[in-house]
Amino acid sequence: KEAMQMLVEAERKKRAVILESEGQKEAEINVAEATKRSQELRSEGERSLKINLAEGDAKALKIVADAKSEAIKAVARAISAEENGGQAVQYNVAERYIHEFGQLAKHNNTLILPANTG
Repeated sequence: KEAMQMLVEAERKKRAVILESEGQKEAEINVAEATKRSQELRSEGERSLKINLAEGDAKALKIVADAKSEAIKAVARAISAEENGGQAVQYNVAERYIHEFGQLAKHNNTLILPANTG
């Protein structure tokens, strides 16, 4: 009878060890799956952020390009509407050239002058 009780007790202990091992295994699997899911969500969030930032940058560039396009069109209309619009533009370009050339002269000791300035 004592031997039988020892066998039953050994079987109980064996089952307890197995159940504890299974529980530990399940817990580790759950932790690994949670870690994996957390990394996936973090990655998706970072991806979405990058996409949103890129789309925002693209929209900003488009807005700036559209504004520049409209400004150029307005200048072109104004130039063509005036009788001497082309001459006014040439005068403005010459003024800016002289101004910028003067700025260069202030900062450099040696200047190379273009042969055809006029």
